[in-house]
Amino acid sequence: MKRFLLSAFTLLLLVACSIDSPIPDDGPSESLEGTWQLIRFEDDVDHTVTEAPEDSEITVIFTDFDFTGVREASQFGGKYVVTDRNRLSVMDFFDSKAEESAEESEFYAATKEGFNSQDLSYEISGGMLWVKYDDLKFMVLQKK
Repeated sequence: MKRFLLSAFTLLLLVACSIDSPIPDDGPSESLEGTWQLIRFEDDVDHTVTEAPEDSEITVIFTDFDFTGVREASQFGGKYVVTDRNRLSVMDFFDSKAEESAEESEFYAATKEGFNSQDLSYEISGGMLWVKYDDLKFMVLQKK
């Protein structure tokens, strides 16, 4: 009888282990790769939000290890490496500056400051990308 119970228990254990777990998987994390539109800056120190100029669109395209940004007649970009979960290391940053209005110039200077930081953290949720730079400053981008 003990042998029968041991065999039945072993068979039950094998069957139970081969069934997929009912615990839901978080699924694949949202990818940084793709095209993103910069919509605003948030400064948690000053508690300010600066919206992107309405007449000017800034897009950032992330590929395997490169990113490029386009803003009117200017471009910026560089290489990046994900060094740890949600941490980016930016290298070889470039920026080609064109003539801009004072408002655009201030906004683009913040863009340059953010992406020219050497070590950034980021979070992606619901099609939104928050890139943290300079302690408590964020660039907020929306997936296109």
